[in-house]
Amino acid sequence: MGKAELRANCLARRLALDAQQCAASSSRIRMHLHKLLAGADRARLILAYLPFRKEPDLSALFEELPLSWALPRVVGSRLTWHTYDSTRLVMSEWGVHEPDPSCPSIKPDSAALVLVPLVACDERGYRIGYGGGFYDRFLSVHQLATLGVGYGEFVLPYIPADPWDQTLDGVVTEAGVRWFKSNNI
Repeated sequence: MGKAELRANCLARRLALDAQQCAASSSRIRMHLHKLLAGADRARLILAYLPFRKEPDLSALFEELPLSWALPRVVGSRLTWHTYDSTRLVMSEWGVHEPDPSCPSIKPDSAALVLVPLVACDERGYRIGYGGGFYDRFLSVHQLATLGVGYGEFVLPYIPADPWDQTLDGVVTEAGVRWFKSNNI
């Protein structure tokens, strides 16, 4: 099965998940991330996202953990990162909540971790997103620690990879955190 067919299949399965199941899984994922990040220095910058199309919802962490949080905006073919402010979110043309353009932008190179949304990933750390390549382009320039965020049923044995695909260092699901590479956060 090619990437496009695999993406469509996994996305259809995710969209069919029960809302209560998604909320319960998101809660467990946040619990695992809370344990991972709880002792972190308040100045640590974490790059995260807001949920779209039944992705795990991490937003409660932004209030629970007093870290520096930043969220992406899509600008052309790239991601720009802005300070998280729950009162200053706008809807993008794709229906994704993102920071208002007037929110302070940040330089992502100082980030301790990037929490990367995924449609699916494999046991080598390759991921499938929505097919726009935004995270692959970003991570090819910024060598940062990455942790994919998804539901356990979408961690697959193998996903076809292209030469430009960037691998994740690990993944967090409702079952816990699993590192594919050494834990470097």
